[in-house]
Amino acid sequence: MEQIIITGFDPFGPYQYNPTQDIVEHFKAKAVAGYKINAILLPTIYYAFALIEKEIERTKPVAIISTGLSSSVKGVRIETTARNIMNGKYADTNGVLAMGEPIIKNAPEFVAVNTDSHKIANILIDNNIPVEISADADGYTCNAIIYETSYYIAKNNLPIKQFFLHSPWTDKYKSKIDLEEHKIMIAEENLFRAVELVIENL
Repeated sequence: MEQIIITGFDPFGPYQYNPTQDIVEHFKAKAVAGYKINAILLPTIYYAFALIEKEIERTKPVAIISTGLSSSVKGVRIETTARNIMNGKYADTNGVLAMGEPIIKNAPEFVAVNTDSHKIANILIDNNIPVEISADADGYTCNAIIYETSYYIAKNNLPIKQFFLHSPWTDKYKSKIDLEEHKIMIAEENLFRAVELVIENL
């Protein structure tokens, strides 16, 4: 059975929770649309891709679907582009507070994911899941994962599809966090369904 890697992050900065942990737990060791899912919880560090690279070598996946929390999004946000920069308002969980350093020296400034983001966005909309498309993943660890994954796939000419989805908070955390007025929650079942639809339509 062909394999797909799905990743999420552990809590970071001031947050005690991260809904992308729930994605990892939900899909761990499952089969979806004929694919075996290899779900990995990543530490929120700039070079977490090293863990993905090991799984690429071990499982030879056909796709990598990475996810991260962005509390300011207005729906699930599909990221199309990453920048060769490390820059976040929080230190990563190794204590690294990046200030604009490149992720990879002497590498392109921008890289793009290799999936049809607009096609998938339309499928999610058709399933009543709120969606945004973004070409700016900021500079924190999510951006780093997108950049390193895309760069590695292109550099090694690998037949691996790549996709990244930013999640808002889910309703599982309604009583656990103080949500600022301008931020939203989505139903956890919609987040899981969004990931399933991505798997089915890569």
